[in-house]
Amino acid sequence: MPKDHPPGSHDPKLDARLCALEEMFVRFAKAGATDNILGGGFGSMSDHLETVSRHLESISAQMAPLRTLTQEPPLEPAEQERLDYLIAALAPPRWNGLTSLSFDTQPVNYIGQVVPDDDHCDPNQVVHYRSTAS
Repeated sequence: MPKDHPPGSHDPKLDARLCALEEMFVRFAKAGATDNILGGGFGSMSDHLETVSRHLESISAQMAPLRTLTQEPPLEPAEQERLDYLIAALAPPRWNGLTSLSFDTQPVNYIGQVVPDDDHCDPNQVVHYRSTAS
């Protein structure tokens, strides 16, 4: 730990360090190192920002056609009507108060019935298939 010296006394090691530090500072000042370091730093940062700016302008130019997609094209009345119908079809049905749905019943042929080939037959007529074994 350094010892405190009373005022007026000199420490030769401290004086030597201060002289070396002063000499280094004078060298930096004479060589313009501070100006070179700061100037180079700001210059390279300026070049970097200019490059980034050019890249952003290029990207903006490439994206220009996408900006027109936000505008709705004018539709003919028939096209608008179809579009409105499609939008309405996306809405779910409202089942308020309904407990059942009605539907038409159709007769069904049972296993073992032979369905006639001609279309003008009576569907209520039951024809049984008989095998030769019976």
